[in-house]
Amino acid sequence: MRREYSAANRSPLFQDLPERDYAQEQKLSYSKFLHERLLQLLSFYFPAEFSDYNNNIKINVENFAYQEPEITEETARAESLTWNYLVSFDWKVSWDCHKIQIQLLDNDLKKSLNQ
Repeated sequence: MRREYSAANRSPLFQDLPERDYAQEQKLSYSKFLHERLLQLLSFYFPAEFSDYNNNIKINVENFAYQEPEITEETARAESLTWNYLVSFDWKVSWDCHKIQIQLLDNDLKKSLNQ
């Protein structure tokens, strides 16, 4: 073990660090990201809108949900399984096209649209 990480550290560089459970702080940070910040981040970027002379496209995120893992972290470790949260959402893409060019097949518009 390196001397800097032991409890009896004499280095002035590490003496002022508070006694904390940094693993627990990391877990709390991840939980806050998952339950609060991720939705805020997606809300910041979406809906996104793109336009050119002929098209308007709007992309949105809907039905954001996360599901708790089916097994505990301890069970996953003991059985060498993957432990994870399921995060899901739907992409909604709206496309408004002002002008479409279609090649007319045999002078039949209905047939041309179906192609």
